[in-house]
Amino acid sequence: MKFTAASALSCAALAAASAVTQEKRADCPEASRFGVLQVVPSNLTVGSGFTIHTDFSCARTFGIVPKYTDYYISVPEGNNGHEPPVLLYRRDYNPAGGDWDTFTADVPAAFYFNASYAVEVQVTYPQNGTDGQQYFTMGSTYLPIDLTVPQDPN
Repeated sequence: MKFTAASALSCAALAAASAVTQEKRADCPEASRFGVLQVVPSNLTVGSGFTIHTDFSCARTFGIVPKYTDYYISVPEGNNGHEPPVLLYRRDYNPAGGDWDTFTADVPAAFYFNASYAVEVQVTYPQNGTDGQQYFTMGSTYLPIDLTVPQDPN
């Protein structure tokens, strides 16, 4: 009887924890699974400074805790193949510091063309494989920015 009572109690606790996780996840849209990105200001020029803030609290509800975060300026769609992403920062994520990552950056003087640009965060995070061994995978999210490109003097 002790075993049955203990089993029932642990099943109830597991169900309650699962319900809380499902409730939290219901508040987090699928698009937030790799973080919610903010860029301030979002109207930028080459050399201008800006702040990037990424909130990973929803990512955590999906079981995603970053190991590394790579931030880029990229062309999200319609890339003509001539504009590779420009790396802003590669960061080691420290979950003990909270569910967010905030830093300042400057727009590098790279070669930009008249295209739509975005700040993109690529999140590298651990998963357990079918054999229980850990491996790393990656997901990303982006936020459009308005990047004013200097005119070519020629």
